[in-house]
Amino acid sequence: MNRLSLVLLASSAPLLTLGARVHAEDAFAIPAPAGMVWVDTAAAKIEIGTGAEEIFRLTEKRSAEAKLELSYEAPRHEVFLQPYFLDKYEVTNAQYLHYLDAEKKTTYKTGSAGLSNLEEIASFYAYGGKDVSAEKDDKWPWQQVYELNRAALRAALPDLKNKDDFRYAALPDDIELTVYRARLPRLWFTDGAKLDGDAAPDHPVRDVSYLEAEAFAEWAGKHLPSEGEWEWAARGPQMFDMPWGNDWKDGVDEATQKRVIEPRCVWNDSAPKSKKTLEPTTMPAASMPEGASWCGAHHMIGNVAEWTSSWFAPYPGWAGPTDVTKNMWAAYHGDFVRVIRGSGCADRERLALRASFRNFKGIERKAPPRPENHFDYTGFRLAQYLTPGKDRLEPAIARLLKPKKVRREQVATDRFAGAATSGIARDASAVENGVYVNKRALAVLLAPLAKFSFDEKEKPVVRSPEDLKKYTENAADNRDALPMAVFHSDLTLSKVLLFDKVATAAAAAADKDKRRGSKKEGAMPATKEGDLAGDTYVLGMSHNHVGLYRANLDFVAYLGTPVLTARKLKKDEPRPATVVTVDPDADLVKVKFWIAWGGKGMDPADGVDVEFSVQTETGAAEKAGSWREGSSATEKQAPPPPPAKK
Repeated sequence: MNRLSLVLLASSAPLLTLGARVHAEDAFAIPAPAGMVWVDTAAAKIEIGTGAEEIFRLTEKRSAEAKLELSYEAPRHEVFLQPYFLDKYEVTNAQYLHYLDAEKKTTYKTGSAGLSNLEEIASFYAYGGKDVSAEKDDKWPWQQVYELNRAALRAALPDLKNKDDFRYAALPDDIELTVYRARLPRLWFTDGAKLDGDAAPDHPVRDVSYLEAEAFAEWAGKHLPSEGEWEWAARGPQMFDMPWGNDWKDGVDEATQKRVIEPRCVWNDSAPKSKKTLEPTTMPAASMPEGASWCGAHHMIGNVAEWTSSWFAPYPGWAGPTDVTKNMWAAYHGDFVRVIRGSGCADRERLALRASFRNFKGIERKAPPRPENHFDYTGFRLAQYLTPGKDRLEPAIARLLKPKKVRREQVATDRFAGAATSGIARDASAVENGVYVNKRALAVLLAPLAKFSFDEKEKPVVRSPEDLKKYTENAADNRDALPMAVFHSDLTLSKVLLFDKVATAAAAAADKDKRRGSKKEGAMPATKEGDLAGDTYVLGMSHNHVGLYRANLDFVAYLGTPVLTARKLKKDEPRPATVVTVDPDADLVKVKFWIAWGGKGMDPADGVDVEFSVQTETGAAEKAGSWREGSSATEKQAPPPPPAKK
């Protein structure tokens, strides 16, 4: 929060202060990036969920299945949330297309690969295999490629009259087709090369999987909100049932004798209907300000349901059955399905049209909301932390977990630091159709491990800088690197010492011959100077060099020899903050962090400062835009008081 001042919100969206509903001009908040709203987390107690008595009232006359399903909203409980911003609107079709145009759009020349017709070409680019669309019975990809290239295809095959004739027709060589290396939402480009109808540019994108939404979030420099972040933004301190309050308009108008339909959200009975399919359709993402939540977010229920980053699991204190013979949803507990929030324009069930409702079923039981699944009426909105680069931390850690060389609990996320640029538009008034993010956000981040030795029953691996140097030089006892941190860079790192696989193998073979069949264990690998593309790595040490390694600790490159300084913390001294600095003028990334030795008998305050720097591609950091740095330490600093009203 450093360098952030409190100013009056320009928006007219209502806020809540001290439990009363007030207008924004009477309250203060941190200025939000364009297209986002500030969600105040300064409340003494932040709660989500539904109390048991309310669950009983809502389900008293409902089926046993409904009772069980809604029980997962209980109990009402406290959560801790870091300060964050939230998208004011759901991500629009135009915004998602802008991202795809920047990251996934390409061309394919027919005859250049083993793809013989439009069906195979479309399937390959949508799913990575030429037969996958047919296996999934997905008819949309080939139609989308056809509509995007209608003129070129008809010119190349003038004898074909009907659209369906192009699906399996043999294509002549050298037709240049516009394609996307991604599956497009099914409503796009089915009748032409423009976004229209329910897929109009200003409507929320839907039929997007969690994985696709997560990829967009990384590009935008944001993150998918957790359930806690989503619900707090929707309900606020007063724990409203709906974003606008606790009242739902229904019944019969006495004057007109017509049915009253709740008009503040887009649900089945209020949604427009498609003239072609008669299905409910969405409305523009910026519509219905009267239904906005306390922080000013639109369509927190209705329009499209929204992915959250939370894996489905019972809330703390939940008392339901965990036996799958008594509770089919028990099989979903854990890292299996993501929770969807907010309902959509096709929903009519009143239990689902509430801000506390948790959708862990998807559309039907055969298609739970696993991260790769798509649902017709599910889209997303994003959140963003104040600390630069922190939004990229969880995806970075997740990429390194599978081989279990580094475990999540080993990463000291509370001592994260990062530097980042933003692609969010500066002038919100110039934004059309919700395209607030106009280019990729870049980040460099580091989260140290809590300590070197995690087994407190065994002697420490190292206990001084000298030990650390000797241990990493003694390759016979150290075949893997000694992990120290999670490191991610979107910038290309220059003049690093890249692993030379060929030279290393040749040196090992020569040494084996020289030693008459014996093998020298752990010789330092051969390297060659070069550039390393941005990616997520384990930062570790071997042979007294700090280096980058894959998740399984396969060696990638050395960054150089670090400066190691023993540092024992004083009593009650907090763990030192990590520092990551991008210097665009010098094309440098500078890093400093502290890590405890760990191990049996060691003082947890005893550790070492690790410091190094690495060059980046010439001019790349400067070209990316303005860099901001921050760490977890800055999140704990209280913001300055609001300016006095005149």
